[in-house]
Formats: sequence, C-alpha cells, structure tokens
Amino acid sequence: RLHNERDALKSKIAALDEALSENKRLKEILAVKDKLPARAVVSRVTGRDLSNWSESLIIDKGSKDGVHEDMAVLANGAILGKITAAGRSSARVSLITDPEIRVSVISQRGRIGGLLYGIGRGRSIMKFIPKEADIKPGDLIVTSSLSGVYPKGFLVGKVLSVKYELNKLYQFAVIEPSVKAMAVEEAIAVE
Repeated sequence: RLHNERDALKSKIAALDEALSENKRLKEILAVKDKLPARAVVSRVTGRDLSNWSESLIIDKGSKDGVHEDMAVLANGAILGKITAAGRSSARVSLITDPEIRVSVISQRGRIGGLLYGIGRGRSIMKFIPKEADIKPGDLIVTSSLSGVYPKGFLVGKVLSVKYELNKLYQFAVIEPSVKAMAVEEAIAVE
C-alpha cells in the first residue's frame, strides 16, 4: 500500500513540476509580448521539420488568429524565424537556420552589420563582414534596423568562429542561434 501511495505521489509531483515549468515559460512570453511595439500572437509548437532541406516548426495559430506570412517569430526572448506559410488554424515557421531565410543583423559589441543566412543543421552564417571588422567568437548578434520583418535589437545568436571568404574581401562568421528549435514549446508571432 505504501509503495502505491509513493508512486502516486511521485506522479503528482511530476505533474506539478510540469505545470510550474509551463507557468514560468508563459510568464516569460507575456513579459516579452508586453515589450513589443506591434501586435503579437502567442502559439504552441505542434510539429517540427528539421530535415536536410528545410528547418521549420508548425504552430497552432493561423490566419483566423491574425497570423500571416512574413511575421517574425520569437521564442525565449530571441528570434526564432518567420512565418512562411499560414493556413486557417496553423502556420509554418521557417527557422533562421533554414537555407531559404535571410536576416539583417549586427554584432552587439562591435556594431558590425551583415546578412545572416541559414545553412541548416542548427547553424547560420553571417556574411558580408568587412575584412578589417572587429568581430570574434563569443560576440552576440542581434537584429538590425534594416530588416523589414524582424524587430530591431532582438537576440539572434552568438559567433562561434570567424573566417575569411575565399576572395579575402570579406569575413564570415558561423553563428549558433540563441534558441534551440528542439526545445521550443511556445512562440510569439510578431507583426
């Protein structure tokens, strides 16, 4: 009897821990949503496509909720990607690591601008960095004001390595996104 009661209590503790975790995540989402100047739609992630050709998530909000193509999508206070297809009650979020996605970015420390390209496998590269620019591993990368889709100043990721292009006219940086797509449960679509 005591073993059964112990097992039941463990189950209840696990359920309470999960509810506490969800409550914390939702509070963080609301805090981010309150800071956004535009309309935002909070959603849950219902699917993932992290194949060799595409890196995307499916969310449970669509056109009936005000979600449409080219809305930026945030998770955990950082840029996750953008809406590339919206159905009536769901939408596809192409991640910043998807090879079809481009984001205008800037390094936070050195204020060096560039263009972020998704390269798949959970990584992106920042291209068109002048060869003399001061950028190094560990630098944080944020969205710039030049992007029409993404709000300015949101975290994108950090620099893992910096190398010269073959023509030696530019540098490029390998970027690790701040948001781990496999860990995302909720997201915010921002107009």
